[in-house]
Amino acid sequence: VWFKSGWFLRPRLSPIIGFVLTGQSLASEVHIMMATRRLLRTGAGHFVVPSAATAVPRSVFLEKDRHHRRGDRCHRHVHSPREKRESPQPSVFFHFAALTLKHNALNMGQGFPNFAPPEFVVNALVDAAREHHHQYTRSQGHVPLCNEIASQYAERLGVEIDPLENVIIGVGATEVLFMAMQALLSPGDEVVALEPTYDSYGPQASMAGGKLRACPMRVVRSEGGNTGRVEREFKFCPDELRACFSGRTRLFILNNPHNPTGKVFTSTELEQIRAILLDYPNCVVLADEVYDRHVYGKKHLPFASLNGMYERTVSIYSAGKMFSATGWKVGWAIAPKHLIHPMAMAHQWIPFSVNTLASEAVARCLKRAVEPYDGANNYYEWLGQLFMAKRDRLVGALRRAGADPLVPDGGFFCDGGYGGRATAVGV
Repeated sequence: VWFKSGWFLRPRLSPIIGFVLTGQSLASEVHIMMATRRLLRTGAGHFVVPSAATAVPRSVFLEKDRHHRRGDRCHRHVHSPREKRESPQPSVFFHFAALTLKHNALNMGQGFPNFAPPEFVVNALVDAAREHHHQYTRSQGHVPLCNEIASQYAERLGVEIDPLENVIIGVGATEVLFMAMQALLSPGDEVVALEPTYDSYGPQASMAGGKLRACPMRVVRSEGGNTGRVEREFKFCPDELRACFSGRTRLFILNNPHNPTGKVFTSTELEQIRAILLDYPNCVVLADEVYDRHVYGKKHLPFASLNGMYERTVSIYSAGKMFSATGWKVGWAIAPKHLIHPMAMAHQWIPFSVNTLASEAVARCLKRAVEPYDGANNYYEWLGQLFMAKRDRLVGALRRAGADPLVPDGGFFCDGGYGGRATAVGV
């Protein structure tokens, strides 16, 4: 038995026991040593030791492992076999990324920039590293980041946001979606979404015991106004969408701006969706709004800002998309406490907490983003102008090549429109 680097270990005995002593008092160490003596006399077990933030207990409890009491050297509890769900299948990005590496090809289908983030974004990460933000942060989210999110989104959503009760940080928006489905779905529940869908919705619903029911959107032609061009856009039929709902519908996923079509839903369309949801009060909305800052010529309306919808909506956002730093993997959700709390209970068993360094950097980036930037009123305005120029350049190139693309109003993607076949390529 020895001490090393703050860890207490007993080698060559199953189970190995370890815990960090940082911040514990001398009295606590005495209790630990006494418990250890009992352990050495009576056999293997494990400690329940308080964290540094809690009061030192009068004793440290030792729970013997029931396998060792029976003389079984195996220290893991063996459970009865149970039926296993079908394993998730590889996504198209799993295959395309491998092919891209194999052939040294240009991957135009996956949503991440090939250019560096703005200088203030990089500097935020460097400064956070130099200031020693290297240890675990709060499981539900780094407090400075939660504070900044609450401050900026209160006006956008039209509600008062408690940073400690109404915000949760995830390992990117994809983990936020995953924890929401793990927390809110039960076996047999159904999830409704508009198709085509972001590829993770179906597998994540299935892994939580649910089933995805997709309502198709269709391409509708309309006059292009002063341009003289016949424009096309994706539309959904309210009656078809309503037919997808049932008494088993637990979640409705609204991706706005929509991936991969680039559709930005109008206020009329959002009200049509709201009218359907009013007839299904047990259905929660996952508003996947990660491209809310990538909108071109239209206005994005958060679904939670609609009358009566905040109390049943989980609004999801992504720093990776917002600051062109997808590898940081920082996303968040804003929702009432009765939805955030079960998500936090699931999140603690998935990653426990999110990268502290990136979380601190994102908090600083959010603060900087509302200030004037490079000739624009703020960074968000500049970002929209940057990506609109990229969209226009791509659309122009596709048209010169003989394609008839659907011009996206938001997001990273454009439907190439080759001969009536939908071919998504990256902006």
